[in-house]
Amino acid sequence: ASNSLLEGLVFGARVARAMPQAAQAGVLVGPLREAEPPASPGAAGPPSERLRTETDVRRLMWDAAGLLRDRAPLVRAVSLLAACEATVAGQPADLRSPDERRLASLVTVGHLIARAALRRTESRGGQFRADFPARDDVHWADHIVERSRN
Repeated sequence: ASNSLLEGLVFGARVARAMPQAAQAGVLVGPLREAEPPASPGAAGPPSERLRTETDVRRLMWDAAGLLRDRAPLVRAVSLLAACEATVAGQPADLRSPDERRLASLVTVGHLIARAALRRTESRGGQFRADFPARDDVHWADHIVERSRN
């Protein structure tokens, strides 16, 4: 785990420096395809099920999109995060507290991750889908662009 943390620090900084240059030059690495939204996950769950704190979001993401993934928890996570994101989207950012802005950012990132994890019907690297245990290079050996709807 310590090596991956150090790699994240080093390569994260390198990527951040390289992104403006690549964007200006119009450089793309590998084939890209626009992400298609996954099938509608349905209702957001019982009304009492809300994401109110960073801990709620972290727990949901660990349970649904952690090391072991499966469709049902991912569908639930996408639904809950979408409902929370929609609620936050209606609030002006300048009227939110720093904690509310941080929670809104975590929800947005969590929603993007959960949607991408639900869409990817394979296991690859450290991301294991119990319902799709095999790697699938035929359908998934490319890059996917995922955008927030807000």
